[in-house]
Amino acid sequence: MSETPFLRPPTAVVACADELRGRIVRGALRPGEKLPPERTLAALLGVDRGTLRAALQRLVAAGLIRQRPKEGTTVLDPAASGGLDLLPTMLSQAQGGELLAHLDDLLLVRRHLAAAVLERLHQQKIDKADVAVVASAVDALAAVVDAGDDAAFAKADVAVLRAIAGLSGSRVLALALNPVVVVLDAVPALAKASADHGAVSVVAYRAVVDWLGTKK
Repeated sequence: MSETPFLRPPTAVVACADELRGRIVRGALRPGEKLPPERTLAALLGVDRGTLRAALQRLVAAGLIRQRPKEGTTVLDPAASGGLDLLPTMLSQAQGGELLAHLDDLLLVRRHLAAAVLERLHQQKIDKADVAVVASAVDALAAVVDAGDDAAFAKADVAVLRAIAGLSGSRVLALALNPVVVVLDAVPALAKASADHGAVSVVAYRAVVDWLGTKK
């Protein structure tokens, strides 16, 4: 039932929430549509009402549905009220050109977040010890690229991103980066797309390290 097979096997509540989330994201449940009464919906999904209620609360928290007394449960527009946590579900359902477009957009977001981090770092002094942490992460990434280990590339790349973002001291930028990092680490197609340009990434990261070394 889960629509994100790259995650751990879900509990009944998570599986139920995933199923409904998937239907909302792909448009099978449209904005403004009312969900059936709990008893009916639970039977349709093959779960008990307690499981359904817990799953619905997850969707309320995610901004995908609204529950009001006498009004029932209404589907909201995920583009207007959802968050980046929907990306794994959206990507798992996309195919062909749509998937490629999503991946391009996500990489674009990553580049702009990286630019925001560098802009913040431009205003700061950086200790040599902190630069060494980033350099070590870049060296580890270079070793992965040299070994041609595409499977390990995403984690090594994420380690570099986190090391650089950590220097900024900005919790806002760190939190903004987290959803993108999760997807980079979890979606095989995106990890492969990033790994294909691994050598270029290493060169760019080493240039960043050199620049950080001038921030004394």
